[in-house]
Amino acid sequence: MRRLLIGLAIIVLAGLLLWVKIGIGPSGVKVDTVDAKIGTLKRSVLASGKLAYKEQVQMRSEVSARVQKVDVEEGDKVKKGQLLIQLDPRTYQAQVDAQTAYVSQSRIAIERQKSYLQTLRTQVARKVALHKKGLLDTDSFDTAKSDLALAEIDLQTREQALKQAEADLASARETLAKTRFVAPMNGEVTAVDVKEGETVIPGTTNIVGSSLMTLADTSAILTEVEVDEADIAGIKLGEDADVYAVAFPNTPLTGKVQFIATTARQAPGRQGMSFKVKILLDDIKGKDIRPGMSCRAEIYTQTANNALLVPIEAVRYNSDDKPFVMTDDNGTAKKVFVEVGISDDTQQMITKGLQTGAKIIRGPARQLRSLKDGDKVIANG
Repeated sequence: MRRLLIGLAIIVLAGLLLWVKIGIGPSGVKVDTVDAKIGTLKRSVLASGKLAYKEQVQMRSEVSARVQKVDVEEGDKVKKGQLLIQLDPRTYQAQVDAQTAYVSQSRIAIERQKSYLQTLRTQVARKVALHKKGLLDTDSFDTAKSDLALAEIDLQTREQALKQAEADLASARETLAKTRFVAPMNGEVTAVDVKEGETVIPGTTNIVGSSLMTLADTSAILTEVEVDEADIAGIKLGEDADVYAVAFPNTPLTGKVQFIATTARQAPGRQGMSFKVKILLDDIKGKDIRPGMSCRAEIYTQTANNALLVPIEAVRYNSDDKPFVMTDDNGTAKKVFVEVGISDDTQQMITKGLQTGAKIIRGPARQLRSLKDGDKVIANG
């Protein structure tokens, strides 16, 4: 009798475990359901990058000189043509003065040569008359003509020397002008990298002392993101995007794709190839976002309006790779083959096979995997 009781207990316990495992109650399998509904679905590509001003100018020196004056500070608003930095111009002003004097000397020398040439021409004219009358020997006549020819060549040489002097003067003036830095556009000073009294050198990227100041148009900000080469084909200019700055992860900033790089590159910190994509933000007024902030972007490559949507986990595939869903048809599981469209991370678009309001069985996953057409089901809740 004792053995019989133990056997019955084992059978009852096994039955209870099986009932708990598969979720079968007295009337069927307990399942989670959701109604198929109409909505908007957006297919997207995710990418990460940083925020930056749309227009930003980093000012670098083309000459070596001491900083004489810095007229602005970081954060100042400036207008196009406004003086920002003045370098010590004395060395370059001296070069201009020297070239100006040389140009003046060249012009005086040309005038003197022209006067001398006119005198020679008068003398040659008289000697031509004398030579015709036989009053001047041939040697003297030829010498006079040779002197005139040499004087004309000398005038041409001096005129060429003047052109060279004027070109050198123009170059010296251009160099002098490079000691003054004026704003190339309306904007805001975002960085000042020099102080009065410091010496700057001709600008080269990443060389200390070459960067002077950064000026930006703060009215427009864009994000530069790296898109994997596998996803770039689906992105087009003008497509909508949501951008999430790391500092504000729950506040999307809307924008549109403005630029797509034509060549792939290996971005720092990435193993594969990627394309740079720029997204111009629509409206940043009143939003405390700053250039350099890390961000992620969701670029919407396809949008389906008035689409019939079901949870993506509810869509399964048979051995022939045909999609289907299980529906709750008045307490009975029913397999319905469907045709699918685009999807995102949570929803799947159904293009054919379902009606709005159909009760879709979405889980639990264990029960859904073992559920068969015709099984009795009980909707939770």
